[in-house]
Amino acid sequence: MMGPMMGQMMTGMMNSMFDVLSDKSNAEKLAEFTKNYYDALINKGFSKEDALKIVISIGIPSIPYMK
Repeated sequence: MMGPMMGQMMTGMMNSMFDVLSDKSNAEKLAEFTKNYYDALINKGFSKEDALKIVISIGIPSIPYMK
């Protein structure tokens, strides 16, 4: 009984997320964050290869789960 309702909620959340991410200004902010994060990792002593691996592993940053 809860399955269809949960599916609708998930669909709504995903559609909202895609709407936000597809906005050009948000994509530009994400690109700026990613570049700044990559540069900061290099400035802290990571190799370019390691910094790239870390940035790739992060993907799109999200709000961490809080207990």
